[in-house]
Amino acid sequence: MQSSDIVGIVPFIKPTDDRLRRIHRVKEENLEHFKGALARQQDLDPINIVKIILSSTKTLLIVANGTHRTQAALEQGLPELEYRLVTAAKAANEASTRGLNFDDLVQRAIAFRVGHYSFPPY
Repeated sequence: MQSSDIVGIVPFIKPTDDRLRRIHRVKEENLEHFKGALARQQDLDPINIVKIILSSTKTLLIVANGTHRTQAALEQGLPELEYRLVTAAKAANEASTRGLNFDDLVQRAIAFRVGHYSFPPY
């Protein structure tokens, strides 16, 4: 990741923060991997978040990289996760390499909830 892709580093966010949104489904095998890593207190990379300001009173935090880490932290009751803010351009570029449109994904973004793993239409 280039330094120009990073907007800023804010040390920690609560996995229960209601502004957090995910843009793909949670694969249970990946989730179990990260639950185990958290239980062993392994250091994990910070999650990447794109901040989307919808209005003066509404902001979404799109998890561009780190969905499984966030879901695992939520389900394990972890009080906080390290994260960094990245540009929407960086997230859009990563999505396009997978044949996806980041703007479309943001429109479909859903909140993290314990035990909920699907993401329509994926």
